[in-house]
Amino acid sequence: MTGLEIGFRPAEKFYLKSSWTALASLGAPKENVPFFRGEGTEFTAASLGAGWQFGQHLGLVIEYWRSFDFLIDPKNVYLGPTLNLGVSYQIKSGEEHHSK
Repeated sequence: MTGLEIGFRPAEKFYLKSSWTALASLGAPKENVPFFRGEGTEFTAASLGAGWQFGQHLGLVIEYWRSFDFLIDPKNVYLGPTLNLGVSYQIKSGEEHHSK
């Protein structure tokens, strides 16, 4: 698996990010296995996301993720778009991280 993620913070408690990911198998699976094991999964995907930090450590995250058939022929993967929602927890705040 390889990828690239880039982001920036346009406001103190808000950030935007984008990513590109590719996963390719180096060999054939040893047996026919069900989809949920992920054997032989190959894809290229891109995402756009945003996050908002509220309080000292908690945040909300939303991300649109889409796999497609660019560079790598998709195998054993759901190609539809997904919308991911999450909660983040920051262990150290920016102020604690940059203090003495």
